[in-house]
Amino acid sequence: MDMRVECGSCKRLAESRFQIESGAVTVTCTSCGCSTSAALEPRRQPATTIPIDKMCPKCGTKRETNAEACKSCGLLTARMQAYAEERDAACPDDVRATWEACVAAWNEPARHDALLVAVARQGSYAWAAGRYRDAAMSRPHDPIAPRQLERLRKSGEATLFATASARPETSKTPYIAVIGILAILLVSIIGGVLYAAAKTKDASASPPPHFEVR
Repeated sequence: MDMRVECGSCKRLAESRFQIESGAVTVTCTSCGCSTSAALEPRRQPATTIPIDKMCPKCGTKRETNAEACKSCGLLTARMQAYAEERDAACPDDVRATWEACVAAWNEPARHDALLVAVARQGSYAWAAGRYRDAAMSRPHDPIAPRQLERLRKSGEATLFATASARPETSKTPYIAVIGILAILLVSIIGGVLYAAAKTKDASASPPPHFEVR
């Protein structure tokens, strides 16, 4: 196939020949004979979509047909429905309601922002991460779920760091108590020594006893 393009070598707008071979496209300038090749990107395989009801509610792995348990986490198939219900029941109502609002209007960023606020307030990071994980697997070409998972990760790390920074340094308290006890003992010992020294001084300053011989 020939078409007129500007050659990168001679800078002329000349007829060029295009040839596709061995996974690369080669362009040859008919004016100067310069050839340039570029590799073609391999065709991407479509991502596999897994319906949420076909996932393990604990780890998100695709369920195997007729399997008695999840091949990844070992959760029994017979327990999966009850596990999902118990998991959702333990999540605060406002977080679950905000998630449902996200699902109803998935492409509205404000809904996901509101969920992040609710999650941070209730500390429901694991629950929300599981829901976005399932969404990412059921929507493989949608960038929202991976982006929100990253936001949850950063928010969770910031929360842990802030909690650790605000925690009082209780480890120093026992040492302070020991130092106080030692100080009291030291003062008592010094006081006892001074008292003993004073008594000894008084005894040495007193006149020797007088015995009257009759």
